[in-house]
Amino acid sequence: MLYAGKMNNTMSKIINKWYFGLIIIPVIVNLLTNTIELPVLFKNWTYTLLVTMAIAILVLITELMILNRKFIRLKEKPKESDKVIIKKLLATLNVDMFHKEIKNKDGWYGYLQEAIHNTIEFVADAGLISNKTTDKKLNSLIEDFKNSLDKFNNYSIVELFPNGLFYTPAKDTEYNKKRAEEARQIMNRMTDTAFKKLTTLFEYLKDKNYLE
Repeated sequence: MLYAGKMNNTMSKIINKWYFGLIIIPVIVNLLTNTIELPVLFKNWTYTLLVTMAIAILVLITELMILNRKFIRLKEKPKESDKVIIKKLLATLNVDMFHKEIKNKDGWYGYLQEAIHNTIEFVADAGLISNKTTDKKLNSLIEDFKNSLDKFNNYSIVELFPNGLFYTPAKDTEYNKKRAEEARQIMNRMTDTAFKKLTTLFEYLKDKNYLE
């Protein structure tokens, strides 16, 4: 409604300029030609009308171009409802904790349980229809990040076990140590991939002013 109101106001101004150029200016010019000597072009009503219409059309085109640029800027401005959704999702993830307790941790030593739970909640919340934004590109970036976290969660839940405040791989036997080493490499790659997708998401959010 706000966009429509602004467009209506702008179009009203354009229409006013159109009629001013089409009707008022020819009358004024021809009145002047009756009292002072002006070039022949402006003494002829037909020529005057054609010139005036040409000027009015140029004014109209210019106004429409300006309006179009303004409309594009308004259209690209993020909606408040979308900003609420993305901020809520990022709060659920706890980006600082994800960076510190998952991305910067080695899978050999495991991860903070709270940080893992945050990733699980993020995946669940990001999959809800109610948390889809009107920005298709943003939805795609969120989905990419969500999928990378989901893969990590599905893999780590098999390889990690509760140990105090952490989830750690079993290393009580030589077999488990060998398995933990293999899992470590896979989980480290997964967290690196997830963080890269999160970085891409953040770059888009900053570029489109979602975090303001």
